[in-house]
Amino acid sequence: MRQRAGSKRRLAAALFALLLMLSVSAAVVGAADAAARSLPRVKLGRPHFPRVVVSGESFDVWGTLRPRHAAGAQSVQIRCYYKDLLGGGWELEKTVWATNENHRSYTHYTATVTLVAPGYPVACRLQAYAPADSEHRATTSSYAYGSVVLYE
Repeated sequence: MRQRAGSKRRLAAALFALLLMLSVSAAVVGAADAAARSLPRVKLGRPHFPRVVVSGESFDVWGTLRPRHAAGAQSVQIRCYYKDLLGGGWELEKTVWATNENHRSYTHYTATVTLVAPGYPVACRLQAYAPADSEHRATTSSYAYGSVVLYE
């Protein structure tokens, strides 16, 4: 019987050590999450583009990003969504990286996008996304809406 009591004590001590280790690692992860949440977000302007685009033809998408980022870098991703006519939701169609161009107090991003309609006109929406970096949290812009038609 003494062996069993000793085994139970060792098991209890091992479980206590494991719980202590998990609580310490959770505290470290929680502190890292809090530090990430304390970073500011960039100010990301809504993407601008022609409201009606022709399927298969390229068009420019542009917007603003503050504070300034490195010119020539690709700091903003354009996310293009199509409206699902059957399910009613939005489906991600493609993503395109935009190139930065600096102005006095802000960065202007520009991308060339080609959307192809699936055989019928569709509604589309575009959103700009700036991933997290060492100084800022990840940020998304508001949506810009338009449509993709088969021909003009």
